[in-house]
Amino acid sequence: MMVRRLRTEELLPDIIDNNVRILFVGLAPSEYSAECGHYHADEDDEFYQLLFDAKLTSEQVMPHRDHTLPEFRIGLTHLSNTNTLADVDEPDPVDYAVGKLIRLVFTRKPCIVCFIGKAAFKQFYDLPTDYGLQKQRIGTARVFVVPDSHPARRKDPQADVIKFYRQLYESGKEHYE
Repeated sequence: MMVRRLRTEELLPDIIDNNVRILFVGLAPSEYSAECGHYHADEDDEFYQLLFDAKLTSEQVMPHRDHTLPEFRIGLTHLSNTNTLADVDEPDPVDYAVGKLIRLVFTRKPCIVCFIGKAAFKQFYDLPTDYGLQKQRIGTARVFVVPDSHPARRKDPQADVIKFYRQLYESGKEHYE
């Protein structure tokens, strides 16, 4: 019996338009998010609350309304080409669509590319990093790294996490006020 691995874009397409100011980039969607077709849909994921608390959105967005994020000039994508987070213990570099991210950045021209978690940044750059604004750029886009928004996948308490989302807001404020 042949098992067909679905490409994650078949389950969870990018959410982005031509007016994006911040493109959030995750490593891979959770199985639950992929199954329900919405980014950061896990009950404990704090992504949308962090966006709101950091003033990146003017209202609390719910996962089933993730398609409204472009109204706030926010886009969402992931590096995984064929995996969900359940499959990333032994990632195969072929499973990551680095070229897709580069194409998105050069065609959609976000001001900031924000990696959600150090693992996503490392998968793209193959470098260790700290949270915050990075010296690297993708085209003209500045690069930023925030802690993972799901408490089970990070060591940092929520109070420390929000600090980086607020720094993200401050670093790109001139592009969206």
